[in-house]
Formats: sequence, structure tokens, C-alpha cells
Amino acid sequence: MKISFNKEHTNGSFADAALELVAEHGHDPGTRQQAAAHESGHVVVAYALGWTVDGAKLIKHCHPDRVRWGGFTNYTIPGYEEPTYKLIADDPIGAFQIAVSALAGFLGEKLVGLDHPVSSLDERYLAMNIATSLNDVFGIPEGTMESAIGRICQQIIENNRLQFDVIRTHLNRTGRLTRNEAKRMLAHVKHIDLKTIFEGVAP
Repeated sequence: MKISFNKEHTNGSFADAALELVAEHGHDPGTRQQAAAHESGHVVVAYALGWTVDGAKLIKHCHPDRVRWGGFTNYTIPGYEEPTYKLIADDPIGAFQIAVSALAGFLGEKLVGLDHPVSSLDERYLAMNIATSLNDVFGIPEGTMESAIGRICQQIIENNRLQFDVIRTHLNRTGRLTRNEAKRMLAHVKHIDLKTIFEGVAP
């Protein structure tokens, strides 16, 4: 990610909430199939947002008591090629698209029934924190931006289910997605009109 926005809440509050969820639900299983679905969600949503997908990779983490899979997706956001820090109020559309992208991994997991109550907590926290700040910026009711961000992200993945499944299967099998492979597999994914969508949510 080459663009970051200010965060309202402290790392301490996030850590406390995460520990409570782990105590209640246990650790995220982090299976290879789950990681593949997660990164596929990020890949499809990033491309639909008009970003350049530079590749994705699954990573195996060996712990004393278990093996856990994670991964990352590389992309370039037009207009944010250089590292950038902004206030949400100064670039609300930029913050909005970051929030949509942040939820994509978890919703990718959820679409295929591989999500867990503690999976993707950091990304979900980021998305909801941005949403809360956007509600404040525009003076709109609590939950408005949260609902819109989740709905848009989910619709992108569901509307491109074929491409999502192709990439998910490829990642699960090979553990890697190159830029050329992404370009080929995403050829039929349409870019969304983010500005119009955002204006329909924010007054």
C-alpha cells in the first residue's frame, strides 16, 4: 500500500479487541485455501477499482504448533505512485477506495465459507476506522459508510465470481500470481465508476 490515512483509534484498543476475539473463537486457522481466497479478493477488487495489479503470493508461516498461510498482493494506485500520507478529510475518495480494498480479502474468504471471526482483523479494523471517519467528515449517520463500503466490495467480488475462482484456484495450486497472469485472468473484469458511487453515498 502506497497511500496511508490517519487513524482515530489507538493500537491499544485494536489489540485489546483482537485478544478478546481470539480468547472467544480461537486462532485463525490460516489454511492455504483460505489464503488463496483472501488474496483473490484483493486482486479482483483492486483491478475493479482501476488499480494496476503487479502480482500476488502466498506465504507459508511455520509455528511450533502449526502451519499458517498468509500472503500479499502488490498493486499500484494511479495518482499515488509515490508514498503518500493524507488526512481523510483532504482526500475522502482516496480513503474510501482504500477501505473497499481493505475488506476484499475477508469478503473473499467469506464468499467461499473459509472466513473466521479473527481473520483479517487488521484490514477490517482499517476499513471500519476509515468508514467512521468518513461519516464524521460528511456528517452522515453512523453505519452509512460502513454499509456502503461492505456492499460495494461484496458486489465487485460476486459480479466477478468466475475470475475470482480462476485466480483463487491458480494461487492455491501455484502459490504465486505474476503481473502478466493477473492481466490475462482479469481481462473481463470491468472498472467501477468509483466517483459516481462515492457521490451517491456522500452528500
